[in-house]
Amino acid sequence: MKKSFYVLGIWIFLTWLITAIHHVYTGYLYDTPWRAKFAYTAIIPTTICIFALLIYYFFPYRILKMIISMQVTIFFFIVIGIWEGAWCHATKLLCYYSNIPFHNAPPSWNIPFAPIPTDIFSEVTGVLNFIFAAITYYHFLRWFRSSTEHATMIHTRKKYKKIISLLHNEKERDSLYHDFDENYTHLYTTRKLFKNKSLTQHQEKLIPFPE
Repeated sequence: MKKSFYVLGIWIFLTWLITAIHHVYTGYLYDTPWRAKFAYTAIIPTTICIFALLIYYFFPYRILKMIISMQVTIFFFIVIGIWEGAWCHATKLLCYYSNIPFHNAPPSWNIPFAPIPTDIFSEVTGVLNFIFAAITYYHFLRWFRSSTEHATMIHTRKKYKKIISLLHNEKERDSLYHDFDENYTHLYTTRKLFKNKSLTQHQEKLIPFPE
């Protein structure tokens, strides 16, 4: 989880950075201050997402995971990636170079502010919004899976340690504690530690093994 945690945080920041550069630049280019304002406003969901990600690493509460999931999916992937990058820029370029007329272009294409893609930097950074957002969402899905395993591992570790404490043989109990601490970082290796005959069937059924 640690690697996916860092990678996701970095890509969230990079996605905000590319959309900030794009909107500040086009705001001055087309004299539309609301674009630059969007770049500054986007700092808020970016900060919330990164802080929630940081806190979740140490305290894996579901509410934090929900906040991260909603922020990444709605703001970074749909708003920045799909709407801004794919629709407002990639589709516009596709129409332009396919000789499709612009007279029915949607308002999101900023007609008449930018009726045709005349500025290379504006269009490149616009398309990069989609590329960066797509990469961010890919790493989000990887993080989501690993974070689920991480949260389950922490929960399982607490439960299984409680079961170990039920053992009457102190030496055997200490040995299992030692083995558990060495192996708990991989959830499924812990399964082997509890095929010990000293645990009754009732104790083994207290916490079912993950399949």
